[in-house]
Amino acid sequence: MIKDSRERVAEPEVVDTGGIGPEQLKTWLGHAGASLDLTGQTFTDCDFSGLDLTGVIGARAATLIRCDFSGADLFGASFQDSVLTSCNFSGAQLGKCEFWGTRITDCTFEGALMIRSEFSGAVMVGSTFRRANLLAASLSDSVLRNCVFGGADLSGALVSGNEEDGVSWSHVTGLVRSAAVASALAGSVVAAPTEASFFSVAQQLVDASFDDTAALEHLLGLRFVPGGDNEYFQFFRAQRESGPLFTAAELRADRHNRARAILTVTTARSVCVTRKAVLGRFVQPTLTPPSPHSPASESYVSFMVKGARLSFGFTQQRPGCVASVVVDRLE
Repeated sequence: MIKDSRERVAEPEVVDTGGIGPEQLKTWLGHAGASLDLTGQTFTDCDFSGLDLTGVIGARAATLIRCDFSGADLFGASFQDSVLTSCNFSGAQLGKCEFWGTRITDCTFEGALMIRSEFSGAVMVGSTFRRANLLAASLSDSVLRNCVFGGADLSGALVSGNEEDGVSWSHVTGLVRSAAVASALAGSVVAAPTEASFFSVAQQLVDASFDDTAALEHLLGLRFVPGGDNEYFQFFRAQRESGPLFTAAELRADRHNRARAILTVTTARSVCVTRKAVLGRFVQPTLTPPSPHSPASESYVSFMVKGARLSFGFTQQRPGCVASVVVDRLE
């Protein structure tokens, strides 16, 4: 039910929003105090595609049938104990979403951004997660039947204690299958999978094509928008208040040669990757102290990786944790 948080609205048991499209919903959600409450209801043939629903959607114990969330931003939403049938989440932002105890049947999450999402105890049947970004996600103690994860990134993800039948894991990146390892990671507040995910993304940023901001969005869980230009560069920026690994990014691309670019990514404060971990991951570091003209600026530990300069920044406020990652291809 679409409702204003200032009013109490009688809610029908079953809602068919087939006649309401994303433009009408976008207009409604633009009003102060507006929210989208699907809790405990049955919705069929809804179209929420491309909408920014961050912080305004509630969907616990809901039944959603043939609903389209493709390209929508659902960061942090909870679908706990819901029933999702034939729904489309392709390309959606689902970072830190909760699917605890959810039944997911014949749904597609192809290319979705699902960093640190929770699927523990979920039942997933006939659903596809092809090329999804599941960095540090938890799929432990779930039921997986005839699901496809082809090409998905599961670096640091926890997949243990599951009931599986007919699941395809072909060409996936990274996977923790051991119950003992999963238990150890869980006991350390998932610090290890977060670190593994962090370095996996850093390495993939070095390999990524900066011509394609969509590919960068998939890696970072952020959405880029044009940020202006000058005689030499085009700027693209992305930012959100919180994120599973990163909260902001800026891409500065050469106007005449997009292969020459600098990408700067800001690390979420909830993530702490230490200088020791950085030095243990790469070889032949170069140390750059803060600028003498700006003592509060970052110091960097840099490495040459596949022809690009990969730098990790540290600030005086958080000297023990990586504050930013920079991939410099201008040299």
